[in-house]
Amino acid sequence: MAMSAIDIGDLASRLADALMVRGEYADAARLYVDYGTGDAAIEKAVKALAKAYQFSEAFRIVNRKLGPEKISEMVHPVIMECFVQTTELISDLKGQIGAQVPRLKILREKKAEDPGILNNYRADNRKLFRRQCDE
Repeated sequence: MAMSAIDIGDLASRLADALMVRGEYADAARLYVDYGTGDAAIEKAVKALAKAYQFSEAFRIVNRKLGPEKISEMVHPVIMECFVQTTELISDLKGQIGAQVPRLKILREKKAEDPGILNNYRADNRKLFRRQCDE
């Protein structure tokens, strides 16, 4: 039995949504572009491509399917959103490094004073891990 174009589009959209959940953004974008209809499908594809960091492909698809005038409307906001997320991630990583560097300095000083002290930390961590796994 043959499927109608609407059924194929619906199936492709559900499959693309499932691929997005699995993190297969580029494959999801391909389905949105090939089987979706209208600007909404292209917008979903652009968002998927942005999550895959494939901005040049997003530019190409919007330019080809909707025209160059839609690039600033559809692609630029997604790029800015990715930039903000990346900036926040870098800020978080800087904070973590700032917190860990002094701790490493303390551990190095303790190791210089007593070379066997790190073995005690490792043993304590193994005991703690085993207790957590047993519970």
